[in-house]
Amino acid sequence: MLQWLRQIESRKQILTSHESFCIEQAHDFIDTNNDGNISVSELQEVLSKYHIDETSLTGLKQLIETMNKDPDMEISLSKFKEYVTPILKHSGKSYLPR
Repeated sequence: MLQWLRQIESRKQILTSHESFCIEQAHDFIDTNNDGNISVSELQEVLSKYHIDETSLTGLKQLIETMNKDPDMEISLSKFKEYVTPILKHSGKSYLPR
């Protein structure tokens, strides 16, 4: 579990380190129906389009459950920001043990 969390944190660091990366634009890009939330089907469509793993419906539901505990299974912009922003950017230090 700890190794998995480190891998996620590492990917967040890489993603947000790109000068052109904007969390709001990423959310809007995935939110194809422009309702302000990312649904399982919207996420599945984008991941599949760009040949990114984790395109099984079960895996996507688990990912969204990790990001958002709402029963509607959608990700708001605030939850997306919270999940995508690396721990270091939230707090100034990492809480993941070495």
